[in-house]
Amino acid sequence: MPAFLYGELEFLKKVAEFNVESLLPYAQRGIPIVASEPTAAFCLREIYPELLRTEESRIVAGNSYELLGFLRDHWDSLDLKTTGGKAGGKVAYHTPCHTRPMYHEPPGPDLLRRIGLDVESLDFQGCCGIAGTYGFKKGLDGFDVSMAVGEELFAKIREMNPAYVVTDSSVCKLQIEQGVGLTVKHPLEVLAENYGLT
Repeated sequence: MPAFLYGELEFLKKVAEFNVESLLPYAQRGIPIVASEPTAAFCLREIYPELLRTEESRIVAGNSYELLGFLRDHWDSLDLKTTGGKAGGKVAYHTPCHTRPMYHEPPGPDLLRRIGLDVESLDFQGCCGIAGTYGFKKGLDGFDVSMAVGEELFAKIREMNPAYVVTDSSVCKLQIEQGVGLTVKHPLEVLAENYGLT
């Protein structure tokens, strides 16, 4: 994704070709390719087929899943047992930018409600501000601007006053933690606190 965002398309094409070639044998055998980061799933499902325009990239895309969507779609077939974890408390849920175009309804809140969590999705369709790697740059070339962009989201979180925040994206997690000073968890962490695979 950084190569795509910074316009380094030749490098991106090489990476995409390598990834497609590496994953194709699994996709051809019907083995699901599951990405824990929404941006990775978005690359596999959306960017690679558009960039490469090959049958191989379309096969990989068609067999690629974002982790939470995969769990939601296969929830009833999973052999899960409760661990008597910490499902209580109101939490704020931030949907990352790359999750939104993949789903009509993001799967994270649905999964967390299934375990009894009081989840309130933030009414926010913008970026948290970090924009991938942009927020890692110094000063006005990145961090300062990224924090200013994120302030609208931070204000919504403060107004909600949740016990903690949940988001699928590792970079959104970093940005929100810095912006509001609350604990931010990946949905899988919350699920792991309440369920275990048997």
